[in-house]
Amino acid sequence: MGTMLAPTEPTGEGKARIVLISPPWHLANRPSLALGVLKAYARNRGAEVSACHLHLRVACALGWHRYSEIAMHWELGEALYAALVSPAEADSILGGVARRLRESGRPELAEYATLEFCRRIGTLTAVAVAECGLAAYGMLGFSVSHLQLMASLYIARMLKRQAPGALVVFGGSGISGEAGRSLLERAPEIDAVVDGEGEEALLAIANLPAPCTPADLRLVPNLWFRAGQGCVEHSAPSLLRDLDQTAAPDCDDYFDTAERNQLPRSALVLPMEASRGCAWEHRRGHGTRFGCAFCSLNLNWPNHRPKSPRRVAGEVAEAVRRYRVMNVSFADAYLPEPQRKELLRELAAMGLDLTLFCELRADFDEETARLLALAGARKVQIGVESFSTAMLNRLGKGVTALSNVQAIKLCQEHGIPYQYNLLTGVPGTGRNEIEETLRVLPLLRGFEPPHLVPLYVGRGSRMHRNPAAFGIEAASLDREPCAYLPSFLADAGVTGEVPHQCLSGALPDSEWQRIADEVEGWVQARQRAGAAPLLTYQDGGGFIVIDDSRTDPARSFTLGESERDVFLAAGRATSAGRLRQLCAGMDGGKFTRIVEWLEAEGLLLGEGSRLLALPVRKPLPCGIPRGTNYADLRTVSFHQ
Repeated sequence: MGTMLAPTEPTGEGKARIVLISPPWHLANRPSLALGVLKAYARNRGAEVSACHLHLRVACALGWHRYSEIAMHWELGEALYAALVSPAEADSILGGVARRLRESGRPELAEYATLEFCRRIGTLTAVAVAECGLAAYGMLGFSVSHLQLMASLYIARMLKRQAPGALVVFGGSGISGEAGRSLLERAPEIDAVVDGEGEEALLAIANLPAPCTPADLRLVPNLWFRAGQGCVEHSAPSLLRDLDQTAAPDCDDYFDTAERNQLPRSALVLPMEASRGCAWEHRRGHGTRFGCAFCSLNLNWPNHRPKSPRRVAGEVAEAVRRYRVMNVSFADAYLPEPQRKELLRELAAMGLDLTLFCELRADFDEETARLLALAGARKVQIGVESFSTAMLNRLGKGVTALSNVQAIKLCQEHGIPYQYNLLTGVPGTGRNEIEETLRVLPLLRGFEPPHLVPLYVGRGSRMHRNPAAFGIEAASLDREPCAYLPSFLADAGVTGEVPHQCLSGALPDSEWQRIADEVEGWVQARQRAGAAPLLTYQDGGGFIVIDDSRTDPARSFTLGESERDVFLAAGRATSAGRLRQLCAGMDGGKFTRIVEWLEAEGLLLGEGSRLLALPVRKPLPCGIPRGTNYADLRTVSFHQ
């Protein structure tokens, strides 16, 4: 997959006035969903629009593995193009990034932060831009999301030199809100920034005269534009009411390039959207945002709007048929109810060997886990963030620590690969929350370990808007210039993450290091065990055998009939009162002793009045979860 890009004829001349561009470092194994959606919408309404998935061309020329390494590291990718944008600062930008990479234990990535490698990136980018004939277009639309800001600026400058009269428009989740305004004020190569949904803005731009005036741009919805004399204005907002009226993404350009470069279809991914916005974030109504306190991923949308499940399933089926790719990744904030179960049933009923990725809040139930497995979930990202309920409340997650544990248990029981993060450095955290977390972590070694991630304060998030309420020093926000950006942008507030410091009295780093040490021990235990689960049970009817390899030496327990009854009744998070009802024929004293013994042995996790058994049923030797019976569902459509 490191083949060189096959030359192609320029696509600009005489074909379309507008080209949409996805720059590096978008993930190379998938097309830009934004480009696919915008192109399809515009063409269905008569506008001639082309798309250039430039990120794939650069990845093929640079080498797949090397490109992917850089695309997974925020600072390095931006710094390489920042050095190209501002050559006079290249030494300091790249040197600082290289030093921080080495300090963080990534010396192999630091080897890319050199002037020689930077110039190579510039050359490969220029070749790709020329091959696509981008200078022939009258309007250049850049999709700017994760890791694409500096590449977009570099390419925009290059094209402005070649075609000074071209209209350059940026848009995307990476420059929502005030970040877009600040960028427009600092970067003269940009003529306008789409702030919000892009479909109607693109159609309006397609009908603009050439050259256009500020008065013309004022008629384009969702736009930051220069109104003259350095003044930046925002046009009227606009929002699509019914997403079922949009077109299925058109990603032909990406997959044509992939085919020319002989990329295996099994390595590629189809991005899809089932909704816009976040149901949790927007649950209080239109325009009111009250989701996770640190998150700013849904600034583009003022509400949550789902497509109908049947429509989404139809788009997936058509895309699979058209592009012959069966890895499907949903770009949604998460798949919410009530559409989630309908959609999964529809996908399962197709009878295709799909593999799915999606994000989930940790509030899904047994049926959802079963349907995920049936529909082909290859990995889910669960929004865990913490195993302290007090911390989760402060973060606005709307779930408890026990809910988080149950979510990962459901995935493990149903054979769904999963990943999740634990946040560190959370402002306002007390030692009691550290202790609560450390009490739980050793008990969870039967599950997959988390990724430790320093708290990310999103620009425009509730933490950013009201820092003192969350233990953040207001004066610290953006106080330090962004070290991997050129000086003209370093203090402009254009990054998605806001640099910050906690209020005085915050916990020292040593307290968070205790959690890091515990997780490292967990990771090592999993590595020693290989694929073998560390905490399982087998049901013998009147007894249960539990194998516990969370500690060395391993332990084994045999539960009698009464202990088995209590253990199985606690297979899902259950209140002590409800658990007592499920074991109604048991003497109260005996019930209490069994619960206390199971808790003392780390087989039962309690939080408040709720209890959850931690061992999972031992899978069959072939890896299939025991008790699985999905065959009847695979052939039955949800609508039959």
